[in-house]
Amino acid sequence: MFGWKVANVPFVPQVPMPDELFTCDMRRVVGLMIEPSQLVLHRKSRSQRTGIPEGTYVAREEVIDELRAANHFFYRHGIPVVETTDKPIESCADEIAALVSRRIAAVKPIE
Repeated sequence: MFGWKVANVPFVPQVPMPDELFTCDMRRVVGLMIEPSQLVLHRKSRSQRTGIPEGTYVAREEVIDELRAANHFFYRHGIPVVETTDKPIESCADEIAALVSRRIAAVKPIE
């Protein structure tokens, strides 16, 4: 979309985020959130397709803790969040594009 190059950096507790995340234009960084019940369903499906053992990967309390930690990370670093629960990917992309475009227009970088 718009010729943008994007990356998905998964949030994994106890795994540091890559340095590149903090050296890029933070106006272009957006966090994605999902309701725990929907994430658990996605993970169960992924687990069945890939053979990943379910264990803590799909445990509801673990997922809730992981989402809470992600929210805290986003807040601490001033990263806006887009809620993705029950939204088609096109709607999420439109919301992200509008959010990033507004942020870029609002704050011009110092040259």
